[in-house]
Amino acid sequence: MRLTLHVQNLVARAHENTYSRNPLTRSIKSSYPMTYELAVYIASRLQAAEGIAVNDDEIAYIAMHVGAYLEQQSRRRDAVRTAVVCPNYYDMHILLREKLESALGDELDIVSVITSTDADWSAIDADLVLTTIDPRGRRENTVIVQPFLTATDVEHIRQSVARIRRQRRRAGIKNELLEYFDESLFLRNFYARDAITMIRALGDRMIAADAIGRDYVEQAVEREQMSSTAFTDTLAVPHAMTMNAKRTAIAIVVNDTAMDWGDARVNVIAFIAFSEGGRAAFQTVFDQFVDVFSDREAVLGLIRRADTFTAFIDELVRIIDA
Repeated sequence: MRLTLHVQNLVARAHENTYSRNPLTRSIKSSYPMTYELAVYIASRLQAAEGIAVNDDEIAYIAMHVGAYLEQQSRRRDAVRTAVVCPNYYDMHILLREKLESALGDELDIVSVITSTDADWSAIDADLVLTTIDPRGRRENTVIVQPFLTATDVEHIRQSVARIRRQRRRAGIKNELLEYFDESLFLRNFYARDAITMIRALGDRMIAADAIGRDYVEQAVEREQMSSTAFTDTLAVPHAMTMNAKRTAIAIVVNDTAMDWGDARVNVIAFIAFSEGGRAAFQTVFDQFVDVFSDREAVLGLIRRADTFTAFIDELVRIIDA
């Protein structure tokens, strides 16, 4: 609605060549280039439809509307789906919902309000349940609140929302990691005579997992012979210089005792197979992975706790989230 009113006013002003100056134009273009690009597209369609010219300042105003809309959509996606259980007594459920939306509107998406005193707790489909009555054994992601919402209630709800968002965020990170890590390619305290021998040993496992062909292993060896792939004091990332793997995957070795790798000694070896098709999606995971190994304390904790594949993934998720 606001964008529509703004555009109507813009068209009228443009026909009279009276444009509004926008002091934020430069910062919007530099800080939010994609949002500005969307505004340019809208402006181009307006120019063609109305026979007007739209300058940078006016485009920046459109970008502000677009940005506000996208921010609102982002908040809605981040809101926690919530069910409210509150018996219908003098419209208490209505007052409670209004107070919840007033205090926590951006954090909660109230999907249902149950006014029965004998609610079917197992049938409630929501990430969070706020109830004024005994939840009868249901405790996970359930918060008991007062019919007349208090500041303490609001704080308890915020803590639960933060916990659910953290769980959701970590689940997303874990799903991303499991796209590229596989239990069959996880090795604990696995040693080789030297870097080339390790690459060939991991390459054999990657071939068995149908991630790469023999040529990728030879290219990884050639790359290693050119220059060591020890990225940090604890991590080596052998790989080929081409993206001809069958799929993007990582074979990982976590050792208690460091082994020689070029001029360094490393505890973790991550043999990465790159495929052209998986490059864009993998980039974020790869950046996070390398960031983890730039923090020596985090790496030492990972080595100490990652005694199984599941423990390795869980610890990696925890560090990335932190």
